[in-house]
Amino acid sequence: MRVQCIVKDSANFLDHINGKKHQKALGMSMRIERVGLEAVKNRFESNKRKQQQQAERNEDDYETRLIRLQVRHALAIDRRMGACTARRAARAIYTASLICAPLTR
Repeated sequence: MRVQCIVKDSANFLDHINGKKHQKALGMSMRIERVGLEAVKNRFESNKRKQQQQAERNEDDYETRLIRLQVRHALAIDRRMGACTARRAARAIYTASLICAPLTR
């Protein structure tokens, strides 16, 4: 079921999107589930763990990111220019693997 509606500005659009008819058409019940304190604490803990994991993934230092960008650039050049730069790209990847290997252990 699709709700047909013409909106003329952003305020009306938001009113429509958050309205009962539209939410019902999308299958939302608009009823709020009551949860206990433990469920809220568990949700906070899981969100905290997710943030920590994402921060650990983004902890690469500047040199590692720079090498990765250089490798990507070399591969892009290789695709555009052909076999002549393939040796240069291979050298960049080999150098990057030597430098990045101690950082990943």
